[in-house]
Amino acid sequence: MNMLSIYRTVTAAAAAAFVLATPAVAQGKLGVTDPAAYLLDEAEEIELSRSAAPASISADATVLVLSADGSYRTASEGTNGWTCFTGRSWTGPAPMKDGRRVWNEAHFDPELRAPQCFNAAATPSLLMLHRLTTWKFMQGASTEEVDSEVGQALAGGKIQPPGMGAMSYMYSPKQVLTPGGGRFMPHVMLYTPYVTQDAFGPRDSSLTVPLVTEGGSVFATTVIVSSKWSDGSPAMGH
Repeated sequence: MNMLSIYRTVTAAAAAAFVLATPAVAQGKLGVTDPAAYLLDEAEEIELSRSAAPASISADATVLVLSADGSYRTASEGTNGWTCFTGRSWTGPAPMKDGRRVWNEAHFDPELRAPQCFNAAATPSLLMLHRLTTWKFMQGASTEEVDSEVGQALAGGKIQPPGMGAMSYMYSPKQVLTPGGGRFMPHVMLYTPYVTQDAFGPRDSSLTVPLVTEGGSVFATTVIVSSKWSDGSPAMGH
């Protein structure tokens, strides 16, 4: 079978035969060794997940909680079409090489927390991607196995490419996105398949230019920062 990267542009006619390129052997050695290390107290996780978006959105959103088997279960059923959850370390962006993600040890740091609230348009794509990868990693899969599973899910339609208007909020002041407790800025993530940084101009250290992560891939994301966290506190200077 011809092995293609999930991050290349594919046509509808080719989608049925679409699977990932086999990652380097070194990547296959990375993964989850202690699933329990990634679990949180349920009440803490619900509160953390809701903090990802303004209360006007998160108060009526569905909230997911990670279970020991790697599945996300619904802890609170919402009414507004939004879904909030706390992603673990592997849900973060990764550099691209030869059309695929490059995993590293930071992607398996159990201290990282990425609270996020998705709109309905992002649910069958990015949220489904995160749910699948989380389940596989928590079950002990290697990066090679997860990449292959994601490729097959895209090919079979279990994970869909991001649709028009797909986005999420990452406004939580309690986010932990880098080792040592570091956080970024409150930001909106617009899912813009195959967009590259060139579409908005060179990266700007002051963050006045939108930032593109995983550019050129089906999961390319345009990041736009905000000046305030979800609780209304100012973000500048943090």
